[in-house]
Amino acid sequence: MSEKITLEDILEVQEMEMEEMTSYYNIISQCMVVLSKDDMEIAKSNGDTMKLESWKRETAEQAKDFLENPNNYINFPKQEEYNEYVIMEDFIKQCNNEDLLKKLNINLSGEEAFRKFKDTVYDIGLVDEWYYFRDERCLEVARKWCETNGVDYEK
Repeated sequence: MSEKITLEDILEVQEMEMEEMTSYYNIISQCMVVLSKDDMEIAKSNGDTMKLESWKRETAEQAKDFLENPNNYINFPKQEEYNEYVIMEDFIKQCNNEDLLKKLNINLSGEEAFRKFKDTVYDIGLVDEWYYFRDERCLEVARKWCETNGVDYEK
């Protein structure tokens, strides 16, 4: 049996999320599986995977297993589930300094709100606090995902 998944592993999956790739958790092998559209096409074609390079053969076999046993796989939380905008709002609410609150609130509206917010957090010296706060909230999403799906995890 493989190691338990960590909450940080789940966050890494979210950070690597791309349009052409989908990440799953295999509840049987207790492993993360990342499948590309190309992997899925190879698996659907039922072609000879022995002709593929070893690394590509492995992902094609995983894709084939996914197609044959979809109930063995769980989607990881999507980026939207982390809702960084709400996390930014909550970070602002917990600030105790009125000047900081004004600066942060101003930078949370309009175009490029994320960039402006992060620039302001950096400029006023709260970058470490922001990343700690954000990471803790994201870890909570990962924790809830594990508990909801019955996935054993390490912290």
